[in-house]
Amino acid sequence: MTYVFTSEDNVVQGLQYESPLGKNDHAVLTWKTTVHADELNSYLKKYNYWKGDYRAITQHLGEVDWFDEFLRKSANEMWNYFKKLLLR
Repeated sequence: MTYVFTSEDNVVQGLQYESPLGKNDHAVLTWKTTVHADELNSYLKKYNYWKGDYRAITQHLGEVDWFDEFLRKSANEMWNYFKKLLLR
């Protein structure tokens, strides 16, 4: 008798004994496993970063006079400017 321990009933089907490997007495077993996965619905916003035109972004950012734009601005103001520029 052979036992296959699983966390759920009726997961293992078609259990078969096969020829041993080499010259040992260990049994080789094959079986089919039934797996069911529920479809996951995600409502998170996901961006396709691999489709970005990074050359155009780099060129656009390279045209900005960062010293002049950031002069006399707080870190928060600089971040908001940068973010606004990227999201155009």
